[in-house]
Amino acid sequence: MASAVRNQIVGPVQWKRQFEFGRAYVLIPPPEINKAIDCIQFSKDAHLAGCESCANLHYVRFLSIPIFNKDQTKALVSMTRSCGGLCGNGGVFVYHKTKDGWELEMNSFAECHWLS
Repeated sequence: MASAVRNQIVGPVQWKRQFEFGRAYVLIPPPEINKAIDCIQFSKDAHLAGCESCANLHYVRFLSIPIFNKDQTKALVSMTRSCGGLCGNGGVFVYHKTKDGWELEMNSFAECHWLS
């Protein structure tokens, strides 16, 4: 598995707004991630400096680089949501390719979840 990861990473990853999560989202530049999490965690403090751009955020979602099987019909993806401090959840999920795109494989052999 580790060699599969190394073989697929060919350079820096540039995320684009092309995923649908069923709700609106914004891409946060890496230097601003910690500030966004702090703003979410302390959102009850309306005077927290610099949090205006994060006013409507409830959590920050992190996605791993997908790891594909040899024929690229399945992908393993780690997803994490952080809502500040010890608040968050995530897991590892398997997606399979369909004629319409990628679909979550329910009750997969590799599926796991965690909650904080």
